[in-house]
Amino acid sequence: MFKGRFTFLAPLLLSLFTTLSFAQSPTPEQVRMFQNLPADQQQALAQQYGISLPSSTSNRSQPLPTAEINSPRPEVIERLPSEQDLRDTNRSKEVGLKRFGLELFASSPSTFAPVSDVPVPSDYRVGPGDELVIQLFGKENRTHRLRVNRDGVVNFPALGPISVAGLSFSEVRTSLTQRVQEQMIGVRSDITLGELRTMQIFVMGEAYKPGAYTVSALTTISQAIYYSGGFSQSGALRNIQLKRDGQVIRQLDLYDLLLKGDTSNDERLMPGDVVWIAPVQHTITVEGEVQRPAIYEVKPGENYQAILTIAGGLTANALPEQARLRRLASHGLQKVITLDLTKPQELATSAVNGDALTVSKRSNLIQRYIQLEGDITQPGFVEWKPNKRISDLFFSLETAFNPTADMYYALVVREINQQRDIQVLQFSLADAILNPEGKNNLVLHNRDKVIVFSREGGELDDGAKSDMVKSFDQAKKEAQQDIQHENQLLSESKSAAPYSRKSLLAPVLLQLRQQATYNNPAPIAELIGEVKYPGRYPISQNGQLSDLLMAAGGLTANAYAEHAELTRGPTREAPQHSILENINLHDVLKRRADTLIYPRDRLNVFEQPGVNHEHTVVLKGEVKFPGIYTLRRGETLSQLLERAGGLTEFAHPQGAVFTREALRLQEQQLLAQYAADMRREVAKKTFNVDSRVSSVINDPDKTLAFIEEATKYRALGRMVVQLDQIIDGNASANFMLEDGDFLFVPTYRNTISIMGEVQMGITYLLDPSLTVKDYINKAGGMKKQADDDRIFVVRADGSVFKPSTGFWFGRRNEALKAGDTIVVPVDTDYRDALNVWTAATQILYQTGVAVNALK
Repeated sequence: MFKGRFTFLAPLLLSLFTTLSFAQSPTPEQVRMFQNLPADQQQALAQQYGISLPSSTSNRSQPLPTAEINSPRPEVIERLPSEQDLRDTNRSKEVGLKRFGLELFASSPSTFAPVSDVPVPSDYRVGPGDELVIQLFGKENRTHRLRVNRDGVVNFPALGPISVAGLSFSEVRTSLTQRVQEQMIGVRSDITLGELRTMQIFVMGEAYKPGAYTVSALTTISQAIYYSGGFSQSGALRNIQLKRDGQVIRQLDLYDLLLKGDTSNDERLMPGDVVWIAPVQHTITVEGEVQRPAIYEVKPGENYQAILTIAGGLTANALPEQARLRRLASHGLQKVITLDLTKPQELATSAVNGDALTVSKRSNLIQRYIQLEGDITQPGFVEWKPNKRISDLFFSLETAFNPTADMYYALVVREINQQRDIQVLQFSLADAILNPEGKNNLVLHNRDKVIVFSREGGELDDGAKSDMVKSFDQAKKEAQQDIQHENQLLSESKSAAPYSRKSLLAPVLLQLRQQATYNNPAPIAELIGEVKYPGRYPISQNGQLSDLLMAAGGLTANAYAEHAELTRGPTREAPQHSILENINLHDVLKRRADTLIYPRDRLNVFEQPGVNHEHTVVLKGEVKFPGIYTLRRGETLSQLLERAGGLTEFAHPQGAVFTREALRLQEQQLLAQYAADMRREVAKKTFNVDSRVSSVINDPDKTLAFIEEATKYRALGRMVVQLDQIIDGNASANFMLEDGDFLFVPTYRNTISIMGEVQMGITYLLDPSLTVKDYINKAGGMKKQADDDRIFVVRADGSVFKPSTGFWFGRRNEALKAGDTIVVPVDTDYRDALNVWTAATQILYQTGVAVNALK
């Protein structure tokens, strides 16, 4: 275990000095920005920061040359955003929705790249620039690639000029096949189209990049829009016109293509055609429980039945009866109209520009249910029916519950009014199932919650129990702070064991507190002391003391059942607590002398007099009989060593490591405080704008990572002991032991270790003639960031001394001893004044020395 701690501590210390000593490395984004700078600027920055750049003859990859495009780039007309652009953009930002269909056509504008492997439809009109591939076979085998000239004629070598302009491809193929058969005896032909002609068309209006584009002869209206980069924010998808020779020959509604796959109006273009995109006129917003929430274009007269069809219809969770329609009204206001989308007359409501339809979601609330929660095999909701009882929920004790379920304490949480205030009913699961006719087989109501608790994670140790036994003055103060206590309990319940009383009762107790009034205090009582599950519990109406004991799991083995104290809570009639002494819990559990429990009651169950709790101490190392020893009350370390047979001849008592749990907790708290101080210092120094100060926080992320690792470290809790003097009988050095103490006596090592800001941390054999300075020089000397004014020595017994300043290196009254460690800390003023680093690193160093001794 200790070796594992040292393994963790070493890289932790290393990461500290790495964080302090090195500047922040450039991020990948900064590297990319640097590489994008011109060469002269890169060289200037490199000289400024002392970086050497590779020469231009290095193996750096060069950009490939860009291939030239024969067809000229179209001149693109730039446009400024219109009011409709800004209005749509602002509305999409507010609503979080985008206009339907715009993204499907969004692309980078580009000229046409010829495509030769696309099937040509039979109705394709052959024109100048098209290439006919004619393959002859039979008596003559030959292939001709003939291009249609500007006059629409192909020159067939064997047949002469043939006019094909204006004919469809099927007509051309039929005509040429027939002429080959008639004029070339014994020869058959196969005719296809080769490379297609290109043409220039115009995409104008509200296109993303209006202009002239060179495209394929097979290009349609939608493809031309795609080549131009799609629509601007104000472009209309439902009003696209194809103009030829100044006449509108086709009008395209892209919603037909997007929603129905209808391409009947997606006309193929001819040279010189103009695709004109009109500005959008009417838009509405549809959001909520529809399949495609978006901003939609609407045509005049379209109603909400058609719009819901465009939006894909309603989802399964939609609440169509209460759809909300926001519509622009006069004087810059809006009005809200409620539509019932299940009624045809309301679906026929016409849409108006600027409408916003919101289809609400159905409620997640369940009707007629019982909720099962806790340590059961099938938690969740079950149907409620009148006269349903506890036994109807669970068919078998073996299959309905987990093995850890508490069969003797369970709760029903019931709503008692329209405000959903609750009351709590306590019952025994075992009795309810095994005795269906008994009182524990409760009749359930609609929306009841049945809670089954676990038997695990409840009983506290002796220390925790003793902390719960408070004086009556403290109890009075706590009674005035009940709400704060329950809020804290609710927070702590998140980290409690699953299905434990703490985790499942916290929300119930909190609600009881919140619904309490002056005349109706929260029905909560408390048990402390020798019960299995101490804490606060809700009490049922007419609940008795035996029920409260059952809720707490009953008495422990050390409970003193003959005497307990019941403290009644303060009331208006009796503002001071009154104590009922000599409550005999034997009589209570046997129902011979049970008593009612009231809000704010507290039962204190005492421990049996004379119960001896086993306290242990661990001895390890060079002890004749190492092991775990049971501690007698008042026993000292010298007495325990005598029981253990004393030390071996190889022991090094001056290097003994003694740890105590109370000191460990104190040290852990101190480290946590230092970590909090360092986080605040990092936050402050990160925003330090004074460039003249070279801050220690070069890399806040690395520094915070180190702090987080430091908080995970488990403190050791070492206490300096003078074991050699204890063995010699010095009574002032001797002390009494406590439960959990640990003593490790190492083997004698005649060595000196050097660690910290030296060139090489190393261990040497002790040479009495050498001083601290000599050993530091043997370790290579101090680093630049070393703090030579704060060098200290950790003795083998854990004590620390700081050599005197000035000529301290040669002082003989501070001579080094076997097992000592020389620590050269980092100079926290080397970069900035961070005092907390000094304290935190000193704790880590001292702990590292102690753990190293345990190896």
